[in-house]
Parts: sequence; C-alpha cells; structure tokens
Amino acid sequence: MEINLKIIFLGESRAGKTCLMKRIIYNSFDEKEESTKPTNLSYNTKEYKSKTGADYFFGIWDTAGEEEFDSISTFYYRGAGCALIVYDITNRKSFEGISRFTEKLVLSSPDVFSILIGTKLDLVEDNITARVVTTEEGRRKANELHAKFLETSSKTGQNIAQLWEEVGEAYHSKFGKKPKEINEVDDPNRIKNLKTHPSSNKKTKCC
Repeated sequence: MEINLKIIFLGESRAGKTCLMKRIIYNSFDEKEESTKPTNLSYNTKEYKSKTGADYFFGIWDTAGEEEFDSISTFYYRGAGCALIVYDITNRKSFEGISRFTEKLVLSSPDVFSILIGTKLDLVEDNITARVVTTEEGRRKANELHAKFLETSSKTGQNIAQLWEEVGEAYHSKFGKKPKEINEVDDPNRIKNLKTHPSSNKKTKCC
C-alpha cells in the first residue's frame, strides 16, 4: 500500500488524542480509553476519497504526550505532512502546553499542514462552566500557528467528518495524485529500535 501522507497527533497526555484518532479511524468511542504509552505508539492507515474521486491512503501516528517522552515524539515529527494539534477545552494546562510541541514541529517539518483541535466539546454542552478555554482563544492560537481550527467531540462524533475532510482536501489541493515521499522514519517497525524510558504501570484516561 502506498502511503500518501503521514499524519501525527500532538498534545499533552490526556488531551484526547487517542480517542480522537479512534473516532476518525473506527468511528467508535471508549469511555475507558487509556493514554498511549511510548512502548505502544499507535500506527494506523485510513483511506480518503477526494471530491474528484481520487483515492489516497494516509498513515496516522498517535504519539506519547508525556514530558519524559519528548525525544521519542520528536523522532516521529520527521516526514510529517499533517499535524493534528490537540488540547482539551476543559483543561487549560493542555492548551498552554501546545507551544512545546509546535516549536519542535516547525523545526522538524516546516511545511506541515496543521489543524488545532479543541476536544471534549460534549462536556460543555450541558455544563458551560466546564469550559476553561474559549472558542475565541482557540481561534487566536490557531491564527498564531497558521493552522486551521475546529472543536470536536470524540464521544458524539461532532465535527469529526469535517476534520477528516479538512485533512483530505488540504492534501489533495496541494499534492494531487503525487505521493509525498515517505522515508524510513515513517516505518512503524522502527519503534523496535528506539530507546524508550520505562513507563509507569499506572493507567490513565485520555478522554
């Protein structure tokens, strides 16, 4: 299978990256989903059919967000054509932590197409006080990053289809049928050669 585009998820631990990825790929949601550990980095592929009928296959990485695993995450920035930068609209720390990911992203993949995504929209529908990052703040940050902006809910699926369409059409308009060159750093088997930090046995929720 020819992979046309490498997509990476970036953001703090428990920002909702894994739940978002699974909603995109499998159209499913698990309340008990655990945060991704560095020894269990997730790689999946998903097909995208453009409005003109062109078919593409995108490789999707879910990377660790913990501070101590930054070196591993940096490795996976390389070769990325699209970055989905994720924060939790009910957690200001996850929003304020965006910069440490985007700084490395610019250095590793300066031409990357980015979308800033506020997750867990369902949590504020019936309890507006749960929101600590406003939509306006999200838009301003996206403008600073020259990124698209969306707020989503992995639980209800709100705006997930729109998100995938944004990714696919951005690729199609930029590259057409020309595949983006994917090099050896995009091979999921390379994870076996990485030196990882020992992970805690403590389980944490991502959603």
